Amino acid sequence: MAGIGNEPRLKGRLLMKARGIFEHRSEWLYLLLDEARKRGIEWDEFAPAAIYRCGRFHGESLADAAAADEGLLTLGKKLFSGMGRRVFEVKVHESDAYLLAVEFRYCPLVSAWRKLGASDADIADSISYPFL
Repeated sequence: MAGIGNEPRLKGRLLMKARGIFEHRSEWLYLLLDEARKRGIEWDEFAPAAIYRCGRFHGESLADAAAADEGLLTLGKKLFSGMGRRVFEVKVHESDAYLLAVEFRYCPLVSAWRKLGASDADIADSISYPFL
């Protein structure tokens, strides 16, 4: 497997601090998953369901706001503007009421996992679960 590219292009003191917040969250997530694996529990037995539940919990309010306004255009504006867009170096390819196509060019969560010794295979598995 080729290595997962994840080099930040944008830099700055405030941006690095914001990324550090995401990295901290990712560190404890990785360590929890690693401890589960050490005890014989594979991630795919529970992690996708937990991540999906979290996404639903946080996504419902965004979806309600998007439905009440301009659909995915509103969702894109809420999620991918300002600091959030810069932290993940998001490129919005297309955005209207019915389609939101984005590319994440950097991920601080991947960066944190690498620092803790996660393999590219584990990182790829963690970001490619079929959640729907």
